[in-house]
Amino acid sequence: MLLRYRDANPLDWDPDEGEIDPDCIYHAELMIGPQRIMLSDHAGDIPPGSPISLVLLFDTAQEAQQAYAALQEGATILAPATETTYSSFFASLIDRYGVRWELMTER
Repeated sequence: MLLRYRDANPLDWDPDEGEIDPDCIYHAELMIGPQRIMLSDHAGDIPPGSPISLVLLFDTAQEAQQAYAALQEGATILAPATETTYSSFFASLIDRYGVRWELMTER
C-alpha cells in the first residue's frame, strides 16, 4: 500500500507546515511475515537524531491515551493527541531518550 501526500485527505495534515513535496510518501505499508510495517516521509521539521519513528497500533483510544501519558514526561510533542479521518487517536512525540513514537488506533 502506498499513498502520496498529493493523494492524502487534506483534513489529516497541515499544509501550513511548510513546503511539502506532493510526491513524498504520506503512508506506506508492507508485510514481513505476519507483521505489518508502516512507513512515511515526514513533512515538517524533525529534530536531528530522530529520522525514524515507531508506530504502535492500539485497539482503543483509551489504551493509546495511556501510552501517550506515559511517554509525555520530558518529551517533545510533534503532533498532540487528535482524532483524524483514519484514527480515533493519533499522536506523535519524541520521548526523553530521543525515540520518536506515533501512537494510534485504526478506524
